[in-house]
Amino acid sequence: DDTLDNTVHSTSLSSSAISLDSTTDVSDVSSSFTSDNNMNLVIPSVTGGIATADVNDQSLLSHIDQYQDILPLVDNNSHNKVVKNKERPLHKSLASTLEVEDIVYNRSPLTSFGLNNNQPIVCGHRGALYSSLENTRHAFRTASQIGCDEVELDVFLLKCGTLCVFHGDGTDQNPGLLDDYSTNMKGSILDYTYEELRSKMQFNKFHQEFGCGPSIIHDLEKRGECYIPTLEEVLRDAKESNLVVKIELKGPNTALPTLDLVEKLDMVHLCHYSSFNLSQIRTIREARPQRSSLTGEYVYKTGALFSDVPENYIDLALDAGASEVHLKYSTCTKSRVEEIHRAGMDSMCWFRGPVGMAEDVRTKFFDVGNEDELMLRVVMATGVRKMCLNKPDILVAMLNRISGGCISDASTTSSISCSNSSSSSSIF
Repeated sequence: DDTLDNTVHSTSLSSSAISLDSTTDVSDVSSSFTSDNNMNLVIPSVTGGIATADVNDQSLLSHIDQYQDILPLVDNNSHNKVVKNKERPLHKSLASTLEVEDIVYNRSPLTSFGLNNNQPIVCGHRGALYSSLENTRHAFRTASQIGCDEVELDVFLLKCGTLCVFHGDGTDQNPGLLDDYSTNMKGSILDYTYEELRSKMQFNKFHQEFGCGPSIIHDLEKRGECYIPTLEEVLRDAKESNLVVKIELKGPNTALPTLDLVEKLDMVHLCHYSSFNLSQIRTIREARPQRSSLTGEYVYKTGALFSDVPENYIDLALDAGASEVHLKYSTCTKSRVEEIHRAGMDSMCWFRGPVGMAEDVRTKFFDVGNEDELMLRVVMATGVRKMCLNKPDILVAMLNRISGGCISDASTTSSISCSNSSSSSSIF
């Protein structure tokens, strides 16, 4: 309550967090993190379940540090009683936000956790942007080598008529800005011809959105692979490796030229279309309404992208002729996933870029790291069928471990481990 200056009479961090009130002693909370007989760290939860984690896993211990970081500040003059913290934002549980705390904390069987026959399709966001420079041919080849089923990219139609693959700064309403992406070109990518971009554009190696870091970009420059590719170049590469490409129609008027190119390359079965601007995917659907005579599914796949989810998002997606709904991971709740499937559409969650993801785990969610296995398992628990993420290698490795029979019986805890691993891979 903002009307209170100091004391907090009742602060509940989330449905799966510690509940604090005005009589809570911080030392009591800190001591509640204990070890069980198997040397697993036991994390209390007001849902009644427990989460276990290997105490040697430093990434998990860092989450405990985050957990304690969200505790309100202590007033030394009030005998360690909790006081209101006006500086530190109140974190939430991602598991609670996505309505899967019962599954995460083992109040549902393991089969509900999405770990058996319903493993999600792995889609590399802008390729594999922590292993290569985003939206480059090298990034998409790397994603394919990692084991991605699909890749996602962003496409713009330039004033010269060339379709190019690029993300850029800006908003969904004003995308493709070059200011922080480039060291020598300003304005919008739409202000230039492809020849100008290909011959002059220099990437800002230190841009925070480039998860791969400056050294990888420097190496790509030396090898001549650090440039904005055309969509045709990327699609021809994908065709060779049979890689599905999710084409986000980022710039204006990209729908029909992209459709023409895909058909020219005979890649209808490998290309999907998506956009936050639902009129763009409606254009695709109106041009190509065909359905399979065997399954009744649309032949041309389209995805309705949402960041903030409106109440009528299902109606909006269906009205645009979408075959999939793509939700931001933090809005991809279990109930929404079920609603999407009941409406006859497929589901996909997308993760924010590196800057946005770092902000989320720092300021919003205490129970997960930045696209670590904890976060991925929580999102998987919603039943979402596809995951478009910045670190696809982590999900691919985890799914390979799962399919290799590395899942233990979780009838009493949610501890998940691989027997043939040299060290425990407990997740919860």
